[in-house]
Amino acid sequence: MPYLNTNNTHTLFATTNFSLGYQFRAGKIGSLRIEPYLNLPLKGIGKSQERIISRGVYLGWIYDYPKRKLKH
Repeated sequence: MPYLNTNNTHTLFATTNFSLGYQFRAGKIGSLRIEPYLNLPLKGIGKSQERIISRGVYLGWIYDYPKRKLKH
């Protein structure tokens, strides 16, 4: 049986994200960033007002471009 949801709600600022990261050099070519995060609900999400909590780890690579001297 198909279901049509006619009660659409848009909730701005329904969750908040907490994270704390660490960045360290990986030679001359760049840096690696590791950032664990926790996403907490401020309000219920969806029709049943679920309070969804998510967690994980962001990984990032920061590439250092070689510095070039400007020609005058």
